[in-house]
Amino acid sequence: MPLYTLRYIANDVQNFALTSTNRFAPSNPKELEAKGELHGLITVIGSEGIQADRVAKFVWDAIVDSYFYSPFTTVIDSLKHSVAVGARKASDLIKNQPELDSKGVNLSFALAVFKGKGAYLTVFGEQQLLLYKNGGFVKVDQIVNQNKGVVLSMAWSDSDLLIMSSPGLIDQITSDKKLGDSADDIAKGIDKLSAYLRGCESLLLLSGKEFKVIKRPPIEPLVRKERVEVKLGEEKVEVETSAAMTSKDELPTREELVDEIVEESVISDKKLNFNFGKHLSRAQVILKSALGKVRPGVIKIGEVTTNIVNRLGVAGGGVVARVNGLIREKYGRQNWFKSLMARLSLLSFGKKQMAQGLKIDGYKEVGLRNKRFGIFFLALLVIFLIYGGARLSIAAKQSRDLHKQAVGIFESMEEVLNEAEKTYLTSSDDAELILFNNDGLLIPLEGKTLSLDDQVRMNSLKTRLQAIMDKIAKKVGVSEEDGTLEFVLDGRTQFGDAVNLTDITSYKDEFQNEFLFISNAGGPEVYKMSLADNKAVPLDDSKNILKQPKYVDYGEGGVYVFDEQAGMVRAPFGKDGSIGRFGVLSGLDRDVIGGMTVVDMAIITNIDNVYLLSPSEKAVMKSGRTGAGYSYPFEYVSGKSFDSAHNLANDISLYVMTSGDRGIERYSFDYTRNKTVLNAVTVEDVEGLGELSAAYTVTREGARMYVFDKTNERVLVFEKPIEAGGEVLHPNQMRLLAQYVYRGARDDMLKDVREIAADYNEENLYILDGNRILKLKLK
Repeated sequence: MPLYTLRYIANDVQNFALTSTNRFAPSNPKELEAKGELHGLITVIGSEGIQADRVAKFVWDAIVDSYFYSPFTTVIDSLKHSVAVGARKASDLIKNQPELDSKGVNLSFALAVFKGKGAYLTVFGEQQLLLYKNGGFVKVDQIVNQNKGVVLSMAWSDSDLLIMSSPGLIDQITSDKKLGDSADDIAKGIDKLSAYLRGCESLLLLSGKEFKVIKRPPIEPLVRKERVEVKLGEEKVEVETSAAMTSKDELPTREELVDEIVEESVISDKKLNFNFGKHLSRAQVILKSALGKVRPGVIKIGEVTTNIVNRLGVAGGGVVARVNGLIREKYGRQNWFKSLMARLSLLSFGKKQMAQGLKIDGYKEVGLRNKRFGIFFLALLVIFLIYGGARLSIAAKQSRDLHKQAVGIFESMEEVLNEAEKTYLTSSDDAELILFNNDGLLIPLEGKTLSLDDQVRMNSLKTRLQAIMDKIAKKVGVSEEDGTLEFVLDGRTQFGDAVNLTDITSYKDEFQNEFLFISNAGGPEVYKMSLADNKAVPLDDSKNILKQPKYVDYGEGGVYVFDEQAGMVRAPFGKDGSIGRFGVLSGLDRDVIGGMTVVDMAIITNIDNVYLLSPSEKAVMKSGRTGAGYSYPFEYVSGKSFDSAHNLANDISLYVMTSGDRGIERYSFDYTRNKTVLNAVTVEDVEGLGELSAAYTVTREGARMYVFDKTNERVLVFEKPIEAGGEVLHPNQMRLLAQYVYRGARDDMLKDVREIAADYNEENLYILDGNRILKLKLK
């Protein structure tokens, strides 16, 4: 069904207050049929300096994305979801930008979806919706607000008319005016009223039939007369003025009224004699008004001129001083030049002018005054040239001295970098020593105003220095800008405000499809996210088993979850690759586990034994599978440092992540002693190892270990030792391969890393950072 619109927007332009009209209709016919087309009117009102158009676009984009890509199937649920997301996105934008958060922003929007023969309407904030249907008006915004944010749906016909307005506007235009008895009459009435829109006021009309051509007659302004006392010269005069009134009965300001009086009022000859003095007073009023209007521009020109002079000082060097010297050298002995200098030295500019309206030999007086003005301005020019030349000369000398110092430092730094790059090929330790001994070479130039060429050279040297230091420390800088780090899932947008993502693990099924399993304690739900398209779907919990899922892993028999309230639960794998419904494991419900604290969980061996890391027990607790159930958890391995343990990882050994120098504690099965014992490893090539809060590895030859160092906010990648078989590789040592550090523009990245997991080919590392999942490209 076709839809016709009329848009009315006030001409007043304010960067801090804006109402925008928006429409989005999918180009794909199937998607258009499923979701319809979306119309919106967004009003953003802030304080001076707020970019309202940026906020409005940000909110509209969030509304469109959340509606057309909503996880809900119905229009009503999708529209509710888009309202919540739009409001939340605006809140996040304000919180993340101090200038918005401190000044505050008032946001209102109205939304309308037209799908087939149906219309779906809702509002947020103070925006207004007025519906004309079946010969009567319906205030949609009141209905929505009274029912706490419901979506109003209805059958849409050609005779219906929908009016969207910015806050308060509909109340104003309907309070004492009859708009009409039909859609066309109403449209014509609003067209007339639209001439009085002010500020950020806007109207949007939507109808099922085309509007008739509206020809707006010229609007005769309302006139208000007033007698005002105005001071002209030495006299006070009462005059009658006429000022056009706005639709809101606003009177002109005092300044506007005075300007109008000066330009348009007629003053009687009895009260104002026609003489030179009175006209001069009147001219002074006009001149004062004009200067008041141009004064800001003059000040701006002065600031620009000052900046230009200062910059010329760096570039020009003592040019003016040299010109002044040449002038004196060439003309200093000539009589006219000596006479000019003598006059300048004897001039006095403190004499009072003659009384207004009087003149004595006017032509002589005028000539003398012109000469004095000419000499005065010439003197100012000479003083300016001399002063400017001195400033330019001093600045030029300082610039030359700084450039000379910079060149010497740059040459020394280049020699150091060349030596370090050459030495690195044979010994990274020696290269590091060279840089350490010359640390601080560039410090004398920090904060100095270098020339453009010197600044470019300094930045180039800093880039080379950083590259060498990164090679020595095996550092890799990552950011969103270069594509090495990207967002793949935003939990708040996908799963709502109550989201609390707690754990992830990667999984590859028999059909070679790769997924992430994600636990959400705030759902409570567990999701399976495809790594092919990043779409997440919840696993079956139709029995409401999940209460507070904390940790997730998988084994041969299915997806295992430790739930803080339910205990150990499992969703079994089906033969066709499907995943069944969650159920509690027999023998491992919360009553059996008791009050022990659990900070991580792992499923190990082909019979899916359960391992729980418990700081309160200072041990890894094991529960073995026994037929259809599990044994009571018992102490598997323990250690003094387990009270600060954070995370588990495993291949054929079990790794416990702690804090401090030991960092990674490995436990392996000792066949000679027939039990699992501490098999210590040392971490090589890493300086200042901090708290290790997450780790990941797999049982595959050549697979690496990935660890997140929370203290230093970095991802460490280790080559694991090989201690058996044909090839032995640095036994009992974890060798550093790379460390990834964030070097992007955001200040909230890698601040709350809860778990990490790599894909099967170890091409990408997935990081659970707060309630979002990032993908890090590995080298």
